Amino acid sequence: MNRTIMNMVRSMIFFENVKLMFWGDAVKCAAYLRNRSPSNALDNKTPHEMWFGHLPSVSISEFLVPPIMP
Repeated sequence: MNRTIMNMVRSMIFFENVKLMFWGDAVKCAAYLRNRSPSNALDNKTPHEMWFGHLPSVSISEFLVPPIMP
């Protein structure tokens, strides 16, 4: 899990040209998104769903992930 999150963070910082001072925020964003993504180890359920018993709301992810500009 740690390697997965760090790979997500490196990708976000590298491809979006974000300063390294935002590393912590990128880690929080990656963990948030990872906890709301389905996993094969959990029968295609999310960690959030297994913990709380219901599907997570992903509406806040619109604010965490910037839109892709053409």
